[in-house]
Amino acid sequence: MRCYLAKQGFLFVSDGISRGRAWSTYYRTRTGSLRRLKTMPVRETREAAQADLDAYAEAKRLLACEVDNP
Repeated sequence: MRCYLAKQGFLFVSDGISRGRAWSTYYRTRTGSLRRLKTMPVRETREAAQADLDAYAEAKRLLACEVDNP
């Protein structure tokens, strides 16, 4: 999975607590909880959410990284 380094921390695609019904871009807080990046849309598939994040990261010129499980 691709993630990107931003001022909030690492941005990555997750289904949060939706159990696979909705996917969006999240970051992890210092306490370990997930926060959704509200400027990014919620999508029905992981692939669509990842495409949104990739486009956002390219526009913002964010550094990319690869992770197994953020």
